[in-house]
Amino acid sequence: MNRLIIFLKWCDYYLQKILPNFISSGFRRISSAFITPFHFSYATGHFWSSLLKKSINKKGSPIPWYTYSLISYLEGLDFNECTVLEIGAGNSSYWWAERAKQVISLESDRKWYDKLTTGNTFGNLKFRFLNNLSSNNLLNEFEDLKSSTYDIVILDGMDRLGLMSNCLEMLSPRGILIADDTDRYDYSTILEGTGINKIDFHGYSPSVVLPKTSSIYFYQSCNLLLNYER
Repeated sequence: MNRLIIFLKWCDYYLQKILPNFISSGFRRISSAFITPFHFSYATGHFWSSLLKKSINKKGSPIPWYTYSLISYLEGLDFNECTVLEIGAGNSSYWWAERAKQVISLESDRKWYDKLTTGNTFGNLKFRFLNNLSSNNLLNEFEDLKSSTYDIVILDGMDRLGLMSNCLEMLSPRGILIADDTDRYDYSTILEGTGINKIDFHGYSPSVVLPKTSSIYFYQSCNLLLNYER
């Protein structure tokens, strides 16, 4: 695909030299209309994600099911010393385990939980099965979670509206809360008066046809977003 892009750029350059402008510009418009979607699908891994129904990049490595814009942004941050609590496990659990100090991922689907634990090769990643989906029982079921706060809290499954308050309780003042599909869930009433800030990342995500929104929430005291490097 990269060779094809280089070839098209070469063609565009020389066609502008030897052909009238209306012909060369027509070639550019047509090539852009047809090649750009294919290049995006290949470069992001969307093509293989769609065929295999997995959240992976172009190399086949696990990635979160967030929007590509959010994934790209997170890849520019340093999470080496961070602790992660994830509600709703998946390929994102492995992705975070490659970047963070410690990851605890909660899952309520037994078959999915068993599959993920079987494939887990990370010593810093612990999957925990949640028997009760109710937000009222989340902290009661895992007493040890109450005594800790986490640098990254991820809300990507189960009773999302009911669990948002729990996520805020467990979020470190310096950390970030990531919520997926925020175009489908309205947290405004829950977050009102908390003083928390929000950044939306809208766009396409692995194997999904229509665009969606993934969001980052953070307090004024957050410093994790200050180490961005690309």
